[in-house]
Amino acid sequence: MNVWEERRVPPNFWSNIENQKDFLGWLAKKHNVKCLNDWYSIPSSEFPVRLLKIYGNYHSRILARHFPKHKWLEWKFVRTPHNFWFPMANRRRYMDWLGNKLGYTKMEDWYGVTGEDFRKNYGASLLERYYKNSYQRTIMDIYNEFKWCDWLFESAPDGFWNNANNRKRYMIWLGNKLGYKNIQDWYNLTHELLSQNKGYGIYHNLGSVSAVVKEYFPHNDINEWQFQGCSRNFWREKSNRRRYLDWLQKKLGYTKIEDWYKVTGQDFRNNYGGGLLNAYYNNSPSAILIDIYSDFQWHEWLFISTPQSFWDKKENRRRYINWLEQKLGYTKYEDWYRITANDFQMNNGFGFLNHYKNSPSKVVVDNFQEYDWDISKFYNRPQAYWQDSGNQREFLKNLFNLLGYTNLDNWYKSRHEDFTNSGGSGLIKYYGGSHIKAIIENYPEYNWLEWKFISTPQKFWSNHDNRKKYMIWLGEQLSFSKFEDWYKISTVDFEINYGNGMLHACFGGSPSRAVTETFPEYQWVEWMFNVVPQGFWKKKTNRKNYLNWLANRLGITDLKEWYEITKKRFVDNYGSGLLDYYHNSCALAVLDCFPNYDWEIENFSQRRANQKRIYKIVKAIWSDTKWQYKHPDLRFKDSGRKMELDIWIPSMKIGIEYQGEQHFFPVKQWGGDIALKNLQTRDQEKRDVCKVKDIKLIEIPYSWDGDKKSLIEKIQQVFKLHLST
Repeated sequence: MNVWEERRVPPNFWSNIENQKDFLGWLAKKHNVKCLNDWYSIPSSEFPVRLLKIYGNYHSRILARHFPKHKWLEWKFVRTPHNFWFPMANRRRYMDWLGNKLGYTKMEDWYGVTGEDFRKNYGASLLERYYKNSYQRTIMDIYNEFKWCDWLFESAPDGFWNNANNRKRYMIWLGNKLGYKNIQDWYNLTHELLSQNKGYGIYHNLGSVSAVVKEYFPHNDINEWQFQGCSRNFWREKSNRRRYLDWLQKKLGYTKIEDWYKVTGQDFRNNYGGGLLNAYYNNSPSAILIDIYSDFQWHEWLFISTPQSFWDKKENRRRYINWLEQKLGYTKYEDWYRITANDFQMNNGFGFLNHYKNSPSKVVVDNFQEYDWDISKFYNRPQAYWQDSGNQREFLKNLFNLLGYTNLDNWYKSRHEDFTNSGGSGLIKYYGGSHIKAIIENYPEYNWLEWKFISTPQKFWSNHDNRKKYMIWLGEQLSFSKFEDWYKISTVDFEINYGNGMLHACFGGSPSRAVTETFPEYQWVEWMFNVVPQGFWKKKTNRKNYLNWLANRLGITDLKEWYEITKKRFVDNYGSGLLDYYHNSCALAVLDCFPNYDWEIENFSQRRANQKRIYKIVKAIWSDTKWQYKHPDLRFKDSGRKMELDIWIPSMKIGIEYQGEQHFFPVKQWGGDIALKNLQTRDQEKRDVCKVKDIKLIEIPYSWDGDKKSLIEKIQQVFKLHLST
């Protein structure tokens, strides 16, 4: 039995270094200690009390005494030595170790640390004894040479946001980060921006974005409504609504209170007042003005729109009729016989009249029931009045003068309401509800073009002859002298020449369809139009027809000649849309349309030309550049074969790969999806091996247009080199 296992150990036994060594050897066997780091897991209770007393009750000191060459990490013991954390050097040593353990490479990485990171890595006692469990204070104290932003930690220190100076520090930092130069910029601040920039605490502390900004600018007038999502609570105070309206009045340039009659709901929504309007006034501009500026006598009908259901109340209708009476200068009941729908229209009473189904006589009879009215005296005409063409011409003559027209062309501006508001409802009814037909029938000597009216007659465009008549006229307007000129047609040509309605109603908005369907006698080639019909290139027959046409146009008689095709050939021959369909790849277009030929993608000239151009550009910068270099240090794992780099620059350890279409899309002739997956797997393997070998690999996609500047910029982005273009 070992001495230390007996009940009593001889005096001064533990003072002997050899005895201590024997004990440590025995204890190591007991706990199967295979390396020095295994000692960290053995608690001090395994050491004799008298031996511990010699070393101040810390078994870590025993181990340090007997294994002095080992770099002990005191914090990894179950219990750190007494006052170990007191020297700042020990804390710094621990923090350096922890940063390395967590993979931190720069000071900013510490912002991502948590209290749990300390606790899991033997730092709990440091937090508890010196920093009140605040990992933020721990970091900022130990690395005090760095300028820390407390808010960038996972959470700011307790009570941080209660300090006004801290809030000001944060706002200065935030303004710089967001690029805010003046007070107007701060109106762009939102709750989301604060949250995204670690400012949720300041928002929670002050309660709103506007309060945050107001505290930062205590001497400036801050308009709370200019912030996104102004709170409902803000609008509860009537004084805040008054402040807003006074501000809006200046913003809209209103100089007198009557100017408010011009205001619209959109004016409020465009100027930060949409929430107020919706929350308290049912989206009614007049309601807010009547409430806030209650000392002014308002007439709701003078607003652009009256409040909802306003005309349903009889007292409102009576108020309007009394006002209108004064406006029209009526002094006796008989004056009302002269009233017309136009009088209401011109005096903001359209909604009022609509309440009476557009009957002026019903308005008068209902509002002046005390008078015995003679309905026949109201502004109306006898039955069959409009059957007389003379009456029709007389009415049109008077309306012509009333509307201020000077020539017959002015009739194109006329509207249905111009007739109904001037007593012409019967005339329109006589012509089946069409005021246009009334005009054309009464002026047969004039060459009318129905499409020039604000709206064409109903079903006008349904007639093929009408569409053809328009297209012939349009061709004359555009000075088209032959069928081929129609290839230049555009949507804008229809829009500015009254044909937009026809284009969309009959041809789905497609100019080419309008031309080909109107003039089917000509053999049209759709791709020669500025824009092909929607979905045109999705049909393979159209794509095949185009390539056959292009082959004939370019004199291609052998499929091998397609290897020399370039993007410019497509673009110069109306094939831009086809290229878009094939992701800007000539090769994919040819392969898809001629699938039965045994193609070799390397032979397409665009690919070869791009590879050679890249080589020439790079060679001019680095003279040691090599072409299609099989690198001895890069090998495929499965086969052990050397990996080939399209371009290799030894002096810079740069590899450049030109990635053709087969690296991005499945091509049936080369094995489809399976081949694409295998190729992309090999591409990734090449990237991984280059990274391990510290080789910078640049990949240039097939869509590169050959521009030298863009290639050099690509290299600059990856390597941060400053090369001359």
